[in-house]
Amino acid sequence: MEIILVLIVVGVLWFLTKLNYQSNSNVLSNSKYKNDLAKQKKELEEQRKIYGSTPVFPETPKKPEIKKGKRGGRYTEDKTKDGRPYRRYF
Repeated sequence: MEIILVLIVVGVLWFLTKLNYQSNSNVLSNSKYKNDLAKQKKELEEQRKIYGSTPVFPETPKKPEIKKGKRGGRYTEDKTKDGRPYRRYF
């Protein structure tokens, strides 16, 4: 009989501690989320100070000019890694 009472008390204590930790974990995760947002805002402000008010975007690669050959074939001119010119037909 005493063993059953001890098990019930231990179960109730375990349940109460589990509820207590779950509510605290939510509070911790919310504060962590808010800290992350604050950190992101600070980083964004630092980037604006460095680059000015507008963000700097990398330049988009230019599309090569499409040329026509003597017999009507289309090609683009490009260079190899070695620096030699070549034509890419399509």
